[in-house]
Amino acid sequence: MVLKTKNNNYLVTAFLLMLFVFSGEIWAQYRPYSAFYNLNPAMHNPAGMGTQNTLSGSLFYRAQMLGIKDAPHFQGMQITLPISNFYIGVNYQRNATRAQETNELATDFGYKLNLSVENKHELTFGLGSVVNLNTYKPKSFNVQHAYDPVFENTGKFSTQAMFNVRLGLWYVFKDFYVSLSSPGLLYNHVVQKDGKFNGRTDFNFAKSQLFLQTGYNVNISENLSVEFNVNYRYNAGFHKTDVLALFRVNDIVSLGAYYTTVDQMGSWLSVEIVEALHIMYHFGFGFNPLYYASKGTHEVGLLWKVPKRNLIAIKNSRLTN
Repeated sequence: MVLKTKNNNYLVTAFLLMLFVFSGEIWAQYRPYSAFYNLNPAMHNPAGMGTQNTLSGSLFYRAQMLGIKDAPHFQGMQITLPISNFYIGVNYQRNATRAQETNELATDFGYKLNLSVENKHELTFGLGSVVNLNTYKPKSFNVQHAYDPVFENTGKFSTQAMFNVRLGLWYVFKDFYVSLSSPGLLYNHVVQKDGKFNGRTDFNFAKSQLFLQTGYNVNISENLSVEFNVNYRYNAGFHKTDVLALFRVNDIVSLGAYYTTVDQMGSWLSVEIVEALHIMYHFGFGFNPLYYASKGTHEVGLLWKVPKRNLIAIKNSRLTN
């Protein structure tokens, strides 16, 4: 069993190495994503800030294919501050493997437009500016009996900074919603030539990122509801669709299960541990050899918000002092 695990680790590392050797373009913006986007959609859609009515945010950590050495790790945080119908947000995400690390920092702005007097129709616009810092560590590869001349004289690491743009729309009508977003409208990529790394930013629709999400909430009783959700992701040339059912009990406990077309399924649980603070856990498993050799994908997170009555109390105390 130990030998099998070790061979699987070499298989994964060798696979990553082949991607570097046989392509002059060593990195492009294939985006990982958090399974908790239904609880805080602003992580991937700046217009998702319109779903919040108070200061709120989230933290998460995701380990892909746990048990396989050097598999990707993905973590991040998001904060939303609503000011009347305007929204300001900060979004940070980090994706790391042994040979590469990507740090992304976004500043988001949003505006919610009420399309009817009763507020039954709402449309939120979102725009964000993104800075990507991409660090490459070619000397960290250590595949058994492997030698890669492409990485000669490249040094221990190289960091490239690139700019991108986030866009989003979020429309709500009663219990129905639909959203469209581009977490990365521009095409960030890095090429390696003559032992040097060079970062480039272009507009290439075929290499961009596009998320289309729609959902409907059904109130079964006063305390129980279920949301059905479909999320289509076009991610730098790859297509995937998530189909999800999410059960909520008094907004205290949420239990969801999903299926991703072709190769993955999973579930996640969110529980309120104190008022307005939820702890979240996700487990996913795929149908391909790399997942069979792993212990699945695990993700933990925190979802928090400041109750609106607390903000009102703070504001009133400032006015009376």
